[in-house]
Amino acid sequence: LNALAGGRVQVLDVSGNRIESLEGLFGVDYRPFSEVKLKEFRARGNKLKLVPAKTFGGAIELTLLDLSDNDLSDLPSVLGYLPQLTRIGLEGNCLRGNIRPSMVTDIRALKRR
Repeated sequence: LNALAGGRVQVLDVSGNRIESLEGLFGVDYRPFSEVKLKEFRARGNKLKLVPAKTFGGAIELTLLDLSDNDLSDLPSVLGYLPQLTRIGLEGNCLRGNIRPSMVTDIRALKRR
């Protein structure tokens, strides 16, 4: 994780690790993206039920976020304010009816596939 803090890591893939929370993954201060230049974060195929807003609050360089195949029922609205985010993977979650329309429309850079 020291490499993250130093800004050297641009892609982090923690997919398929049965992770239930991102909180312990990033250590004590729990502001993993506030001072790093991470461009891609993949956490596909874990057991995430919640993504706290503060996890991605400073992720201004993030272009890809893959949270597919978890147990998410809601998303933090902060995702709508990430200026570089162009790709997001959410399939395989229980998000039906729980995504606020304003969150989706605030992600202006998302590309249609």
